[in-house]
Amino acid sequence: MINISIKREGLLIKHSVVKMLDEKDLEFVEALRSLNVPRNVATMITYLANTSEATSREIEMGTDLRQPEVSIAMRTLRQK
Repeated sequence: MINISIKREGLLIKHSVVKMLDEKDLEFVEALRSLNVPRNVATMITYLANTSEATSREIEMGTDLRQPEVSIAMRTLRQK
């Protein structure tokens, strides 16, 4: 987990806790990969299965995917 605080002029504007994928999660990603699921989609599925909701930026930080990879994975999931 990562704690993120955004402050402006000394005032706390937003505080978020971002889940990071752990070893067990990475094993699940690899299991999906063995079923020919693309890496970015497998990572996204694993991350979303462990969170109630997340912004695109939180997904990027929690999965170590780049913004274009997150967008492509989301498009693929929406189409499926």
